[in-house]
Amino acid sequence: MANRYIHLIRHGHYYNDKTHEKHGQLTALGKHQARQIGTRLAEYPLSNIYVSTMTRAIETAEIISKSFQDKTTQHCDLIIEGIPEFPANLIKEKSLKKTALKQTKERMDSAFTKYFVPNETEEDLHQALVCHGNIIRYLVLKAIGVKTSSWIDLDIYQCSLSTVRVEKNGETKLITFGEIGHIIPEKRTFL
Repeated sequence: MANRYIHLIRHGHYYNDKTHEKHGQLTALGKHQARQIGTRLAEYPLSNIYVSTMTRAIETAEIISKSFQDKTTQHCDLIIEGIPEFPANLIKEKSLKKTALKQTKERMDSAFTKYFVPNETEEDLHQALVCHGNIIRYLVLKAIGVKTSSWIDLDIYQCSLSTVRVEKNGETKLITFGEIGHIIPEKRTFL
């Protein structure tokens, strides 16, 4: 058996203002970022592109898929954005509901169980998950066995690439986190 490579891509820059008529959609900058990560991903023989069902991720994945003539995207509710867990003081400060956090963490754990599994084929398998910063940070920490509540201590650029290798014995290795060299500094954004 060969390895599985999970390429985690954060969506592009989007209209974040809830009062804006295009709230949740990619900006022109976000579309540019998506084209750049699409070109970067074309270096890999992707077998699947899974995408969050949130608009900014769908639009990013549609642009990315243009770099792969024979690949279509597959929507997945497990990889939508959310807050998996927060330190107790922030839960109180932000008036978050512990039950909602628990449900989000369970959903993200289900995504991990679904995607971060050994490859059953004889050739390396490359899969892309186009999703969101919080879940990427959470999944990466879970993959390397670090306390997942530390996700909040990491930050990640939009349309960056993080890659985790799942070896045939189930061990995981972080290959890259938040790689952004495909986007020039003036076009890089966090939010």
